Amino acid sequence: MNGIGYIVSGSEFYSIAADGTNQLLGDGITGFAPISMDGNGLEIVIVNGEFGYSYLLADGTFEQISDPSFVPSNTVTVINSIFAFDWPGTNKFFISNVLDGRSYDALDFSSAESSPDFVNAVRNRNGLLMVFGSKTIEPWDNTGASSFPFARLKGGTIDRGVESSLAIEVEDSS
Repeated sequence: MNGIGYIVSGSEFYSIAADGTNQLLGDGITGFAPISMDGNGLEIVIVNGEFGYSYLLADGTFEQISDPSFVPSNTVTVINSIFAFDWPGTNKFFISNVLDGRSYDALDFSSAESSPDFVNAVRNRNGLLMVFGSKTIEPWDNTGASSFPFARLKGGTIDRGVESSLAIEVEDSS
């Protein structure tokens, strides 16, 4: 992001510059599950199925997400300056406030609806929020609505899913 690489190693979060120099940005990441990480240019959010963490580039603060409406997730993606997350063990996904991965509204969630199954992952793909279920993939578009800004694309459901939240790869652009 912004020409800098970011990694999690053990319980620590680092930046790596193009010349290979690294800097410790935060520590205290707990758990042993694989992480998912994404950024909006101003903030990076990390999830590992147990906790969520946020790093603000402007002031260099790194902290565990403590908002009571945040749900520990396996995946995070950014779309239109909003962080989106899977809600493990349900057919739901939820979103952060705009440009703020530390703040959440308990009502900012939706569910896989065309063929309800557990939501295992979310990913931004070509400007669409792709909601990966165990049996289907649903594309959602940002409508700009003030209540919940995403709506499922009618007729866009893909009849194949994913069982592992971190097993998603880009197939092609067409």
